[in-house]
Amino acid sequence: MDNNQVKTAIVLGANGFVGFGLAMGLSRAGYKVYGVIRQETYAQQLAQQEILPIIGDFEETSWTEKLGPIDVIVNASQSKKDVDIWVENLLNLVTKIAKKQTRKPLFIFTSGIYVYGDTGRTNEPDFHSVDEETPYNPLPSAAFRIKTVERLLASEDFYTSVVLPGMIYGRGQSYYGIYIKQAETSDKIVAHTPPETVWHGVHIDDVADAYVRIANLGEKAHGKKYNVAGDKYETIDEILRALVKHFGNRHEIVYVDPENKEAYLGLRVSIWVNSDKIRRELGWAPKKASFTDGVEEYVSAWRAYQTQNK
Repeated sequence: MDNNQVKTAIVLGANGFVGFGLAMGLSRAGYKVYGVIRQETYAQQLAQQEILPIIGDFEETSWTEKLGPIDVIVNASQSKKDVDIWVENLLNLVTKIAKKQTRKPLFIFTSGIYVYGDTGRTNEPDFHSVDEETPYNPLPSAAFRIKTVERLLASEDFYTSVVLPGMIYGRGQSYYGIYIKQAETSDKIVAHTPPETVWHGVHIDDVADAYVRIANLGEKAHGKKYNVAGDKYETIDEILRALVKHFGNRHEIVYVDPENKEAYLGLRVSIWVNSDKIRRELGWAPKKASFTDGVEEYVSAWRAYQTQNK
């Protein structure tokens, strides 16, 4: 980004864990950032971080009429009910914002690694990593994202880049919270997945840094897909043992094979992510410790977040 020109970004879903982290990252990088939220409850939180709150949703879009020039649109929102309706509303909203611009903006779509499907466990012969050229084998909940990306890339109204972050943690929230909560409230930690299951995590601050680097590319980011994951994957067993050690070695770890595996599919999926492309092309590298290496600060942050949001 030209240091002499302040660029503007708008983050859809800016009150969520990921959206708030991305909005703060863009703001720290010098962008003027608008954060779109559905409820005014979150407006003060955004404003304190120098993110300009906009109360609006995807269906009633009159709020877009007040927007000035926008260089980058970032989606960090998720479908709440009917995914097909959500996709249509998202596409219509981004198109409406884009058509108001004198120059085509860049739209960064958050896809996520669930489109790759399961890559096996560390004790299985077919255990493998996935990169941006790996064919998709999505979890049922992620299948819609593939078609959505195809439609986004076909638009002539905006440029599109796709980001596939790993298991995001940090700043008091994360996928790992389900296990931290068990460690806080019980003498037993129960996992509904084999110990060799892999979670390839990445800190929200490092994810935000990746988005900033992509945003800085502008139109050159069109058509680019980037995996974003930490320096190493961690197995569920390594994660739980790190928690047990942190809590004074007083917990029993129990592995349960549930009868209804579909109910625990998001926790059971095992994905090893290759993110060499963004390192090579954009110079990105994670700065924050992995979950197991930074368990002390991440548990402390989780506690503080829970207390603050009771």
